[in-house]
Amino acid sequence: FDACAGQSLDPAHQEAKADMASERARLLSLEMLAASGSEELRHYPRYAKAAAIRAERVAGSFRRDQECQEKLTVLRSSLEALSTDTEPLFSVSRAAREYEVMLREFRVSLFAQHLGTSRPVSEKRLKSQFDTVQSWWTETQGKIPDL
Repeated sequence: FDACAGQSLDPAHQEAKADMASERARLLSLEMLAASGSEELRHYPRYAKAAAIRAERVAGSFRRDQECQEKLTVLRSSLEALSTDTEPLFSVSRAAREYEVMLREFRVSLFAQHLGTSRPVSEKRLKSQFDTVQSWWTETQGKIPDL
């Protein structure tokens, strides 16, 4: 994750660096680690490798990086819009946790496709999974854990 550390990036590339730092913080947060089972945690080295590959390539393919990051931002903001201040949504909803994992895998497919993903993932599949999250939210108003 720290592949950009020490590199002199122009301001436009700082956005990619900030996104990678944000993803690292999310993955390593106590809430995320506590909610993740061993099956999910075993994929963390691949996520780190994908981030390193992205950092190496960002200068040479900045426009593509921006487009991929924008897709991820839109998909993540949908989930964050439903989250509450008290508890991350992924810790109370199976559907939201699956969406979170799919977002990580989609990130790998966008920035380091050759590493492969643990499951089929696409923007269309993510949108379908978000519909499931939204249905859960509508039914429970986010208050009843389904875990």
